Amino acid sequence: MGSESQASVPSARRRSVMLFRRARTVLVAVGVFWLWMLFFSASAVASLFDRPFYAMMALYALGALTLISLLVAPVALSYLLMNRPPKPASSAARPSWPARLALLAGLLRSGAAARSAGPKRSAAPERSGRPAQPAPGPRTHEPHRSVRSDLAPVIKMIPRRVKDSGSALGSRAAAKWRDLAS
Repeated sequence: MGSESQASVPSARRRSVMLFRRARTVLVAVGVFWLWMLFFSASAVASLFDRPFYAMMALYALGALTLISLLVAPVALSYLLMNRPPKPASSAARPSWPARLALLAGLLRSGAAARSAGPKRSAAPERSGRPAQPAPGPRTHEPHRSVRSDLAPVIKMIPRRVKDSGSALGSRAAAKWRDLAS
């Protein structure tokens, strides 16, 4: 039992990245709340003034959430600063943003040029009455991507023992449901 619980505990680096992401999410949520408070909350509360009880409850809730956000924001900011992920060692070899954008634009231009330089289909039918067939030639397409590469990073982090025993896990769950149903 002890070895199972230790196997599911993330490493210190993963935990640090997880805390960084959570703190970033909380700061974004607090920022969205304050933007809403600044621009839209007055009209929302003003629409409730035909019922004084609801307006009073809305003002109380907004006051409480404001105080909570003032306490949560510095804590999230400290977590964000303390758990910053380290810069990768290969960051010196990585190009800057403008260089990346120029590289991407060049790739898009070369891809468009390759498509336009390829064999063209005639829109008019041939003399025999059949439509023109595309000329055989090398086709350029994206390499086959695995299903796993499209999954979210959270799904990729499923422990190997659970991932490998997926069907066994499903049959065990089905057996438990049958036992509970009977």
